[in-house]
Amino acid sequence: MSKEELLSAISRQQRQLAEILARNGQNFLAADVYALSRELDKLIVQYLREYGY
Repeated sequence: MSKEELLSAISRQQRQLAEILARNGQNFLAADVYALSRELDKLIVQYLREYGY
């Protein structure tokens, strides 16, 4: 993925996570929140590995 694609994917995941948390009352332990958080973490780690801080 290019730098722009990764940043776009990270931004998209953040928006989805915020929407889900708003809908389910900030339940951070919900399965969908956990799964999306893990995917977001993976994207952020990938970005940091490829493009640094």
